[in-house]
Amino acid sequence: MGKSKGKSIIFSAPSGAGKTTIVHFLLKEIPQLSFSVSACSRAPRNNEVDGKDYFFL
Repeated sequence: MGKSKGKSIIFSAPSGAGKTTIVHFLLKEIPQLSFSVSACSRAPRNNEVDGKDYFFL
């Protein structure tokens, strides 16, 4: 038998709904999880880092 494949968990909600808060909590509580950085076309907010939170295009 080969290696088992990973699973994806997708959080989708409007801006400001708390997705980042939930993801940060889960990453802290479950060390086996990793974060996939996505891209967006808006400007970064004050606390966001390009390549860490999003790739800002």
